[in-house]
Amino acid sequence: MSNHADRTGLWLGDHSDLLLELLFEEMRAQASGEEQRAFFGQIGRRLAAIFPLEAHGDVAMLERDANELFRRLGLGSARIAVTEGGLRISHDPGAASGATPWAAAMPAILEGVYDAWFRALGSGPRLMTTVLGQQGRIVELRHGL
Repeated sequence: MSNHADRTGLWLGDHSDLLLELLFEEMRAQASGEEQRAFFGQIGRRLAAIFPLEAHGDVAMLERDANELFRRLGLGSARIAVTEGGLRISHDPGAASGATPWAAAMPAILEGVYDAWFRALGSGPRLMTTVLGQQGRIVELRHGL
């Protein structure tokens, strides 16, 4: 098969994953934005369950362990800082933020993974992780009230 976009606009090349691209296109066509966010958030929670973080009691160690996992999975890196009333996470998804089907899903996936990790490490039930926004590739999140 040659490397070209067909009449649907889908990339049909040796390096594309057509089934994955079709799955994302169908999700966008059938599910609302909130349904997509919930779905991809659940993917993040499942990822956190498969790769739990150890409790160190130290944010620098937490950041180091999270970044080691993200590096192995090709999901970029993060900086975690203690702020008034919570934690602020600046996550650069790296290659996963490019022109791939995952780019639009990445903020919700990250929200799910961080929320599940912090809860597993003892975060209170009133604290939650939310996406604050995105500046270029960087996804800004907050865990707190």
